[in-house]
This record gives sequence, structure tokens and C-alpha cells, in this order.
Amino acid sequence: MVSVTDRGGWLGGNARAAASRRALTHRKVFRTVDRLLKDTPFADLTVERICQETGIARSTFYNHFPDQATLLIELAEDVFAASHDVVSPWWDADHQLTRDELAAVLTAVAALYERHRPLLVALSDAGGVEPTVRAGFARMFDVHIMRFADYLRRGQEHGFVASRIHPEQTAGWIIWMIERGLYQLFGDEKSGERERLSEALTDVVWGTLHSGTRADLPPDSR
Repeated sequence: MVSVTDRGGWLGGNARAAASRRALTHRKVFRTVDRLLKDTPFADLTVERICQETGIARSTFYNHFPDQATLLIELAEDVFAASHDVVSPWWDADHQLTRDELAAVLTAVAALYERHRPLLVALSDAGGVEPTVRAGFARMFDVHIMRFADYLRRGQEHGFVASRIHPEQTAGWIIWMIERGLYQLFGDEKSGERERLSEALTDVVWGTLHSGTRADLPPDSR
């Protein structure tokens, strides 16, 4: 007989099955909302429609998401997790990136934002009126800021990030500048304009972090 305290037995199996079902429901809801946001503002997206499109009961929805603010935050957390992977070649490095490598990372960040623009715009807009969303939004950005600040400190130690900057404050300015810039400047612009915007962003970030360091010198002068 399996002991009721044996978490590796049937109780453990039931817990794993429940977790699997919960994850499946989350994925279904996330895919549905991501699709619906392409032509419906989040403020107009009702729980009833989400449930109809997903094929779940309202009670099931509320069992997973107490309210739509929670749903929005959890959707955004998936995108923020993906963004961690996108910036890893930059923020996890203990050496200087070339200008082209930095440009590639920033272009990838912009592409990720564009793929999830309706969701991220909804998150930003809801944050202006919904305290729960605002707190969740700030929390996710704080994680990015701390991680970026750690990179800047390492860069200062290795001499390829300007010693004059304040890592945490500079990280905060750059992170929020990028978010606001992608919100306001990207959208329906033609590819040529997007390319110029990306080049301008690279110039701003490179100049802020590397001006006056060896990273800013021509390769044959370092």
C-alpha cells in the first residue's frame, strides 16, 4: 500500500497531473488572448469572450485568474521571460560587444516588442489606471534594471563601460527609454524608418555606455 505521506506515490502523481492541466489551460488562454488582442483592445476583451474562444467555463477561468489584471500580468511575464533570453548575449557578457553585436541585440528587442505590441501596449495603458497592473509592470522592469546594472558594474570593472556613469540609475533610464521609445515611435512605420530608429537607438546606448572607453576606439587602436 502507498503511504498517504509518500509524495512520490499517487498523491505526487495527482499533483503533477493537476499542475499539467493547469499549465495546459494557461497556454490555451494565453494563445487565445494573444490572438484576440490583434484586433480587440484589452479593455474591450470580456471574460465571456475569452472563455468562448478558449472553450473553458467561466468558473475555470476564475479558478486560474482571479481577475483580468492578473491575466494581463501573467501574459506579460511570459514576454518578459522571453526578453531575458533576447538580451542575454549582451547582459551576461563579461567582455565588450562590438557595435554591430549591440545593434543586433537591440534589433531583436524591438522585434520581440513588435510581436507582442498589443499585449505590451495594453499592459502599459492599464498600468495607468489599475494599481495591480502598475505594480506588476514596475516589478518586471525592476528585474531588468537590476540585471542590466550588474552588467554595467562588470563593464566598469573590465574597463569597457564608462566609469563616470551610475550603473543602477543609468540602467533605469535606458530601460524605460527603450520601452517608451518602442511604444511611441515604433508601430506602422515603414521598414526604412524602423531601421533608422534602430540605428539611432544603438547610437544613444553606445554613446552613453562606451564614450571615452577603449570600446569606443577603432579596433586597431585598442
